[in-house]
Amino acid sequence: MPAGTSYLFKEGMLSHSIEQVDTGDNKKTYYKFTVRNHFLHAVHPVGWIQKLDIEIDNASINESDVFFILRGQWLIASKMHTIREVFWNLCEEAEVCFALSAPLKAGDHTVKCIFTTSMLEDTRVLDETGAWPTRVEFVDGTINLRGAV
Repeated sequence: MPAGTSYLFKEGMLSHSIEQVDTGDNKKTYYKFTVRNHFLHAVHPVGWIQKLDIEIDNASINESDVFFILRGQWLIASKMHTIREVFWNLCEEAEVCFALSAPLKAGDHTVKCIFTTSMLEDTRVLDETGAWPTRVEFVDGTINLRGAV
């Protein structure tokens, strides 16, 4: 597949619902939704994703407030690029959790996940020096929040 074309299948990648998460933090409200690995070259360490940006209702979420949860392991999005030992397998679900200072209202919300990945396709190594160009892929959709506070 030539560079510049899509390297993921967006259909079915993003869940249809979002839920509030009780973390005990009384300053921020946390939410999570699921995302399924539909990348064509899916057997990479998590660090292959050099940046994970989230937008909710067209507003960017601060990177320090975004977490990628894989098999119960909470990974802060800003450090994902350093993880070489954990692999996100093909079709495996992960959760994306994010914090907001103001709660979301119940109902439909637009969500966009923007993945910046390395074009280095060797699945055993990470591009730690930034020698390879990056590719930006995204998945977006409308997800529903029920019973928000």
